Amino acid sequence: MISFQPKFSGEVQQRVFQNYLESFPPRSLARLNRIDQIPEHNPQHIRVAQQLGKQDPNIRGLNAMIIKLVTERMQARHAEDTKAEAEATEMLSDLRVAIDAVLSVFRAEK
Repeated sequence: MISFQPKFSGEVQQRVFQNYLESFPPRSLARLNRIDQIPEHNPQHIRVAQQLGKQDPNIRGLNAMIIKLVTERMQARHAEDTKAEAEATEMLSDLRVAIDAVLSVFRAEK
């Protein structure tokens, strides 16, 4: 099973993700903002993320992180490992909070 180590809890993990995202240059943040404007459940969200990931190594890395977390959650669900599933779900949620925080600052600066 794919696992990110070490796993931090709640606010610490959000801060780790936020620090990572804050290191993105403005062009990458603009691309992330474009992706974020499309609802997550819309198939266009994934297509735009893939397309922009081909152009931008920061978006590509973020896409890879999200794919690994979703895969980890699906594997845990299949193995009926509720603890691992909850950890992956929490990490995805923490990443979402970090993205929202970084993009709210980015949008305010525009």
